[in-house]
Amino acid sequence: MSFTATSSILARSLGLYSSSSTSVRALSTCSTASNLPRTTKLSVGGRAQHLLPSSLRSSSFLPASSSTTFTSSSRLSLSPSHRSYSSTPSLRSSKRISSTSDLSIEPIFLPPHSSSSKSSHSLHLKIDSPSYGIEQTLFSARWLRDSDVSPVSVSQDTGQKRHRSSDVDDEIALRAGGSSESWEVIYPGGVEGVEEPTLRIDWEGSGMRSTGLVADKKRDPSSSSFIPLSLLARQSKLNPLSESYPALPPVIPWTTKTLLESKSLFLHYDDFLSKDSSLHDALTQLRTYGLVFLKGVPSEETSHDKCELRKLAGRIGEIRNTFYGEVWDVKALGRKSRNVAYTNVDLGLHMDLLYFENPPRFQFLHSLRSLAKGGNSYFVDSYRAATTLLHSSRPTFDYLTRAPIPYHYRSLSPPHCLSHSHPLISLSPFPPHQITHLNYSPPFQAPLDAKDSDRMMDAMREFEAELEKEEGRFELKLEKGDAVIFDNRRVLHARREFEETEGMEGEERWLKGCYVDGDAGWDRWRSLEVRKAREGVELD
Repeated sequence: MSFTATSSILARSLGLYSSSSTSVRALSTCSTASNLPRTTKLSVGGRAQHLLPSSLRSSSFLPASSSTTFTSSSRLSLSPSHRSYSSTPSLRSSKRISSTSDLSIEPIFLPPHSSSSKSSHSLHLKIDSPSYGIEQTLFSARWLRDSDVSPVSVSQDTGQKRHRSSDVDDEIALRAGGSSESWEVIYPGGVEGVEEPTLRIDWEGSGMRSTGLVADKKRDPSSSSFIPLSLLARQSKLNPLSESYPALPPVIPWTTKTLLESKSLFLHYDDFLSKDSSLHDALTQLRTYGLVFLKGVPSEETSHDKCELRKLAGRIGEIRNTFYGEVWDVKALGRKSRNVAYTNVDLGLHMDLLYFENPPRFQFLHSLRSLAKGGNSYFVDSYRAATTLLHSSRPTFDYLTRAPIPYHYRSLSPPHCLSHSHPLISLSPFPPHQITHLNYSPPFQAPLDAKDSDRMMDAMREFEAELEKEEGRFELKLEKGDAVIFDNRRVLHARREFEETEGMEGEERWLKGCYVDGDAGWDRWRSLEVRKAREGVELD
């Protein structure tokens, strides 16, 4: 199995390209993209292998021109401007720099990060290349070895990592005594699917500790790592992990006025079903505003197995099954109701299934019948309320990100007993700690902690004052053939009381619903973005 196998598997997993035979040769002399051989090989640990393409590539970090000339590695004197890392007593430098175009590399030795380390020092490489967006960043040699994308580290059969990060040796060392001959830029060009320069680093030995979990125990006495320069560029940024894949569209808190100004609030179902451009618009709208409506959805088939909702939701992702089923009906059942949603009374703002540890992200509701008097639906953006609270009452905001609110659901027939607590405002655990979702569902709220109840009630009152502002409420009646998709972790939904004709209870207002998890939707959006970038054309 060649390097090509690994490259194809990983690139196909991101939808970057489809190729059965691609390879390039390591450059040791001046070259440009235009004069590269089209089918050659490079040496990896003494074996002829193909170079893995840019499975982690981000085109935004590529240089403006693709005709950059790369020279062979050469030793240069360490100028004062390159001594910034070696000016303190705790750092030692080899005082060698390799320059390829404007890329410079300098080995640096730091004290070990952990007292348990076997080594007296920790090897790092200071890498700088303005044209590739690498901003004088210090990379641990262990990280560089761990980030190798060659067949030594990535399975050629599955495209998956073959070692644990902790398997990298503390005493990892560069080959050739750490001279500039230990690294080189490989410049792919003129070969399908290989579209970016990659840094090759040669190690003394495998660079790995002996471990039973490493798939290939018979390693070469020396090995090389291959790291795309775009990965190094991403890692030199403040938030590198967020740029590994296409970044989701920004979230925009909305009022009714700004929501109505969005271009994709209402879409036609036929376009949504048949055109990827319309699907992309719907997913972008869902991310940005958390709410999108589809018009003209067929409503004749009402069974769970054959309903149009399955096709609609499947366009975005796999339907999530719950104890309500994959799909379910929302209609007045009178005394048979096991949920306030299955009545005709006013149902206030809430989110679904907060008694789950991981409630579903997307909720779908398709209107099959709309003859009842009343029953308008309305929606409110909880993000807007939370961000307003952040600026107007920071102590209350902070409290609502920490204090738990319990939710529960109990049923004797069929038997269910679910309970989970969430803070009202959930933040990402990593800086900059942005709002990820909210948790608000009064109908299913369990008793508050008695010791902290007054403070919680006061804080919730401040939050609810923002929710109740008329400017933030979007209200309409779902007519037959309308469908709404909304972010259940962001957009609160509610329903006005309604009346049905006597003898027609449960038949004049009838919705069919289902859930899809957020990962499925964002996967679909990113895949469409990658396809746009790969083909260089707009979606059909």
